[in-house]
Amino acid sequence: MRADTGNLLDNVQIRLSWNLFRTPEPTGTTPRSEESVTHHRTPSQSDQSIVLNTRVSCLLARFWQQGVASYLEEAIAAGRIARDFVPRDHPQRPVALSNLANGLHMRFWQNGALSDLEEVIGLRRAALHLRPQGHPDLAVSLNNLAVSLCDKFNHLGAASDLDESIRLHRAALKLCPPGHPKRPTSMNHLAASLCARFKHLQMKCDLDEAITLGRESLDLHPLDDSGRPGALNNLATSYHIRSIILHNSADLNHAIELHREALDRLSARGPHLSMLFANLAVCLETRFGERGTMADLDEAVTLLRTSLNLFPLGHPQRATSLKDLGSALHVRFKHKGLDGGIGDLNEAILFL
Repeated sequence: MRADTGNLLDNVQIRLSWNLFRTPEPTGTTPRSEESVTHHRTPSQSDQSIVLNTRVSCLLARFWQQGVASYLEEAIAAGRIARDFVPRDHPQRPVALSNLANGLHMRFWQNGALSDLEEVIGLRRAALHLRPQGHPDLAVSLNNLAVSLCDKFNHLGAASDLDESIRLHRAALKLCPPGHPKRPTSMNHLAASLCARFKHLQMKCDLDEAITLGRESLDLHPLDDSGRPGALNNLATSYHIRSIILHNSADLNHAIELHREALDRLSARGPHLSMLFANLAVCLETRFGERGTMADLDEAVTLLRTSLNLFPLGHPQRATSLKDLGSALHVRFKHKGLDGGIGDLNEAILFL
């Protein structure tokens, strides 16, 4: 590893993508829709628990599909009611905890409030405690807690959070053998945590394993699978990092191709859309540094503007997005000079 590799890696933002594991509908008399559960004439406590949990799940699904913030807030409010209503020893209790955690986690991805993430982690630990070895949803709880801890590491930098995340992901993957429907996502999540740890500790074995797992995960995600954009993004990030270490343009080009496919396949309202724009931009900036092709830098600036516009005022990631755009504009000014880049310089001064 060359002496300047660490500095180069410091300039690469690790923006990883996650899909929350959804808790399956409880078996037996569980209704299939919100409408069907609201017509019980004399619901028991168990029926009411199912009604409340199903309502939260429906609202979260509606938010995921339509991106309307009020649906998410309504889901969180309903989730708090369900959590308070369902007794601690009721089989629906971990579902209630997980649903509320999912809503808060989605809001954290939207707004970046660490208070939401801290509450998410507490809820996920409580749900995991209620799903002992042999529970059919144990892998779900392990993975979702691991995702939450890696998100916390990415914001606060405590290595203990990342190490615990990797341990939990490995435990979950053992519960998802070949052929298991959750195996592709479980592999992708473990790969993402290993990639994050590589940037932190730069142990080559972590990056090698992340790429191997990422490839296998991508092969198992069908083209129309909702988890494929996240798998593409995470594998592309691993290739980008390896291209910096090995000075390998083939890895960099492959990373750019994967990021483009991820953007093509992600819903226009996907929660990680701003991240994908920024990740492709960073790869294009890296290639501009190697080749000097102005088209790469111009596209990177356009992508970073788009990414910035997706962050609301007050979002903690907006400052990073402003810095990324300002840096790219400054680089473009240095190459164009006063004749064609004074506007870039003025704008960069405002952002940096």
